[in-house]
Amino acid sequence: MKSSSKLALVAAVVTVCGLLTVTGVVVEGDAGPPVPLAQAASPAPPAPTEGESPCHTPPENWAEPRNFHTPFMNKFSERFFMRHDVLLDDVQEKDFSPNKGYWYGIYMPDTDVPCPQDGIIYIHVERDYSLRVVFRGCAARPKVNWINEKLLYVEVWWSDILGSYLILDVEREQILTMEMIQNGRYAYEQTHRETP
Repeated sequence: MKSSSKLALVAAVVTVCGLLTVTGVVVEGDAGPPVPLAQAASPAPPAPTEGESPCHTPPENWAEPRNFHTPFMNKFSERFFMRHDVLLDDVQEKDFSPNKGYWYGIYMPDTDVPCPQDGIIYIHVERDYSLRVVFRGCAARPKVNWINEKLLYVEVWWSDILGSYLILDVEREQILTMEMIQNGRYAYEQTHRETP
């Protein structure tokens, strides 16, 4: 990929079975302002009818509290972006991919400062630059795990009840899918209250 003084980001958004899928994300260059991901609007999913739960299994049928997933809310797309950055090799905690060639490191600027603050993931895939993914105003350190040699699962919480996850192809620098995560503790408690 040739270097350029501009950062170009293109995304095509497709909704399949209520799941927001972002395809065709391309990042080029090593400079320029950060560009929000997924600026294209997706059709809103149909609202649950009265009495219908947004969860696959209604909370009243849960044995215990659980998280549940809903379509991605576009207003959160401006809270994270990716860009090329200088090649970083001095990251203290590297988590290597199964092929041992790629790695990521998570950086939270100041753990003594109460959240929200920015969470940053640096990713290296044997290129002459690092890919930097920034989450603005997250409530906790992002959770990142390798799915396989080239796919990363990234989960970030915006508050104690609402978060997002995305699956990132680090070789192609593409977000394959993203959804919202909701903490079902409150839904569970509301449907399992003892009535006097």
